[in-house]
Amino acid sequence: MPNDREAKDSLAAGQPLETFGISKRNHLAQRKAVGDLLQRQKRLFVLRKDFSQGGMTARIRYGNRYYDVDGAGLAQIRDGIDPADIWTAEEVDPTSP
Repeated sequence: MPNDREAKDSLAAGQPLETFGISKRNHLAQRKAVGDLLQRQKRLFVLRKDFSQGGMTARIRYGNRYYDVDGAGLAQIRDGIDPADIWTAEEVDPTSP
């Protein structure tokens, strides 16, 4: 079984999750569980979602910081990655529109 780094590199290269014995259903269930855990711990709040630009963007509160993220960034956060480590997440002032 490959380690997490090898799996991530291979997934980035386009290999399917099933290559690593991870079914898509299990992966989505795991992502939802991590997202639910972050919300229960009061660390992640999705404040607003916007679909007007052809994709999804969201304003979130993560801990004491606020970010604007795209759909992929939100999925990475729900996987347990800190928003500060995601290049598509932009820290914003909470009072800005």
